[in-house]
Amino acid sequence: MTKKIQIMETVLRDGQQSLIATRMPTSDMLPIIKTLDEAGYYA
Repeated sequence: MTKKIQIMETVLRDGQQSLIATRMPTSDMLPIIKTLDEAGYYA
């Protein structure tokens, strides 16, 4: 049986939830969202 590997990218979530650094605003995330989606990340 072949198992599918799924990679979960959490950099945008982690940037938003950062307590140490300044939080990453949504406006900084928008330009890269399509590229991450096209890369095939699971979530």
